[in-house]
Amino acid sequence: MNDRYVLDHKGLEGWFLMPEQPILNWLSYDSLNAHLLVSTKAGKEEAVGETLTEIVGDKNELSLETLAERRITYGQAANQMFGAISGLAIFIMTFSILSMMNTLITNIVTRKQELANLETIGMDKEQIRKMLLGESLLLVLATVGVTMTIGTLCGYVLSNMLYNTGAFYMAFRFPAALSIAYAGVLAAVPLVITLVSMKSFSKEALVERIRGSNSS
Repeated sequence: MNDRYVLDHKGLEGWFLMPEQPILNWLSYDSLNAHLLVSTKAGKEEAVGETLTEIVGDKNELSLETLAERRITYGQAANQMFGAISGLAIFIMTFSILSMMNTLITNIVTRKQELANLETIGMDKEQIRKMLLGESLLLVLATVGVTMTIGTLCGYVLSNMLYNTGAFYMAFRFPAALSIAYAGVLAAVPLVITLVSMKSFSKEALVERIRGSNSS
């Protein structure tokens, strides 16, 4: 081989060339094609598939894969991937909701004396309830904003990465229904916690709340 051939076929070290006819003499079929793509009309797909199956069935060295089988395989892979990602997403959302509940409950309980002192200077329970709800909703808005922004970006990047690695069934779609449900749950949690906490506080006398906090 001359230098021109080596330059034009760089990276083929370890390969060797043979004429086509000697190779065909070794084979039981008259083609060196590794893959063959057959395209047909939708109405004739089944009939063509049966004919190709009969042809391939006579030759053990050949295999046949149809578009319908590929769709089933892609569907199963997509369902498995969706199940894994959904499970992880549900775990993260549950953990975030529980963390927010813990933060809200701790915040209200530790401010029990402060809330009692606000009542002594003239604030009524309705004003305190609105104040607590406003603070909680600010926390919810921040949580939803961060979750929707970073979560959506991570989902988009993950879908593109999987698509580029061969998972061509992966296409990013913003989960609007799940996002609305998640935001609704986050908005309902502080409302319930605030109402339950205020109802619990109302069972104690104002003096007892101040005295109990000071004694502790």
